[in-house]
Amino acid sequence: LGTSRTAAAFHAGRVRGRGDIALEAYRQSVRKLLPPDAATSGESPAVLTPLALALRHLEAADDAVNALFGTDHRMPGLLPPLAPAPPMATRLATFRAHLTLSSLIFRHALRVALSAGVATAIMVWFAIPHGLWLPLTALVVPQPEFGGTLRRALDRSLGTIGGAALAAILLYLLHGTVAFEIFIIILGFAAFLLLRRKYAFAIVFLTVLIMLLLGLADPDPWIDLRDRIVDTVSGAIVALVTAYLLWPQWEHE
Repeated sequence: LGTSRTAAAFHAGRVRGRGDIALEAYRQSVRKLLPPDAATSGESPAVLTPLALALRHLEAADDAVNALFGTDHRMPGLLPPLAPAPPMATRLATFRAHLTLSSLIFRHALRVALSAGVATAIMVWFAIPHGLWLPLTALVVPQPEFGGTLRRALDRSLGTIGGAALAAILLYLLHGTVAFEIFIIILGFAAFLLLRRKYAFAIVFLTVLIMLLLGLADPDPWIDLRDRIVDTVSGAIVALVTAYLLWPQWEHE
């Protein structure tokens, strides 16, 4: 669609990341191939459609280039900042504004920190096997309002119990078979598909996935199942107690 010089400039600009990618030459070349009266020229759609599609792709590419290399968005490396960063003074002012107990964000940060800290202390003090699940649950369960924390605690606890029961059945019936590995693939897909849609079901599949993966190397995965349930429920309880004691935010408010 373009001359070798234009193609070389396109490639060089893309590699350097300087934004000097000229698509206009490509666009003009495509337009020259299209008849000026394309709608009444008698050309078959089989000829015109690919050219019109190529022009549309160039326009989309031009929009992407402007978003990545425009005046507001520079691409110093392979991962561009797609939103301009606020000035440092603005960020510091925002941080200072929330350093007060009247800030809901600061209160929630304290709840999350204390919940994860207490759970970690319990794990270390009692040397709990596979104890990482306890502080991990205490970290992800707290929500800004108490009702959300309660729902998340129930979803994670019941999802873990249900997933452990399903994992026990699969370990008993399918361990050492080809179907065992197929289920690992299916469960991994289902867990991450539902994680932001149906949290409880995602935890069911995620628990089964983790238990099956542990079952590949552990001759006695039943202990892991027990520890997973106990640690998850304990972490949820720690999160609930923390959310209730530290400035609980009720949904009716």
